[in-house]
Amino acid sequence: MSEKDFLVKLLAALLAGSMLMPMSVAAQPSPSKPSLKAAGTGKYFLVLGDSESTGFHYYGVTSTAGSWHCEVPALIASGRLGWACKLLGDLGALHRGIKVENLAVNGEDSCSFIAIQLCPGSPISPSSRGGPPPYNIGKTPQLQFALKFLRSHQNQVSPIIFLIGGNDLPATYPASVAQSIYTRMASNRDSILSQTQGLAPPSDVILPDYADPSSNDLKPDGFITVLDKMIAGEAVKYGAFPVDLAHPTEYWHYSFSDTQNNHPSDTGQRQIAELLWAAYRDFLHERKPVPLMVRPTSDHIPSGHVQSLAFSTVPQARVSLKLSFKGGTKSWSAHADGTGHWKVSWSTKGHSGKVLVKACASKGGSVYCVDEYFIVT
Repeated sequence: MSEKDFLVKLLAALLAGSMLMPMSVAAQPSPSKPSLKAAGTGKYFLVLGDSESTGFHYYGVTSTAGSWHCEVPALIASGRLGWACKLLGDLGALHRGIKVENLAVNGEDSCSFIAIQLCPGSPISPSSRGGPPPYNIGKTPQLQFALKFLRSHQNQVSPIIFLIGGNDLPATYPASVAQSIYTRMASNRDSILSQTQGLAPPSDVILPDYADPSSNDLKPDGFITVLDKMIAGEAVKYGAFPVDLAHPTEYWHYSFSDTQNNHPSDTGQRQIAELLWAAYRDFLHERKPVPLMVRPTSDHIPSGHVQSLAFSTVPQARVSLKLSFKGGTKSWSAHADGTGHWKVSWSTKGHSGKVLVKACASKGGSVYCVDEYFIVT
């Protein structure tokens, strides 16, 4: 993909509403529509979803179920307990003593979220649906328990992060049935949001998409593209806001996902938390967010080759890059050009192993950083 195509893709994502931004329509919203004024953090933040939110993943050949209440503080910063625990630490800077209520269930889809039974054709085995949330998932659907929690903690819950739908699609399906699957998913998501929103205000509702997408997911008729359009509509209807996890993580599959189940690794969990935290922080301060996408030549590159890292952000943003490798570090800083581009090239000659990447962009008080790595073989 050329740099021009790369920028066009980023701008398309922004215009589609997949990056975090206040959503609007041409006419002024009616008084009955929720406002996008931030409520701020409460005593609890609520996580609803599937295994992308439970924290389930592998590190090496060992799996971790994540942690529903983040009981091991020493592991929170590493991402080992999942992004929700890492985000809990960040939110604690705004509301000391805030607690997480993570009701997400491994293997959940939008049907089982409402009524326990998985959607027809689900790629998930019923026996794989599980995890240790604080309720019996065979008797109580996630929605019912979420509503119970909201009723018993009125005016105490903010933000709410809702991510569901990744398990709705069968492993294989003809294109002719895709629309009916997406229609069902949209209807289920709308039902969930309408019921939780009725009990949640005042609360900030965050609607992310899925990180580390496949190239097929990002096609015009792909899952992420369709989901982002759903989220854009939901954001307007329910006064929520979207956060783009897909595009910033598109080029970092090797470092982002585990090697066993294609779930976010420790690194990926940390990166999701940073994306959500940066977006929410800007929302609370009413700042225009600065998106950042960093595209490497490869996240697995032979020694002796040149690694190029192409930045795409907003025009004239302050940008920086730090590479940390065995025996030293190398840093660069500059301003992106008038189209939001900046590019750094680095020779891998004489290097091998893991190279840590810290890339940042900032403008107008908004700061976003990418922490990833690539491997030199």
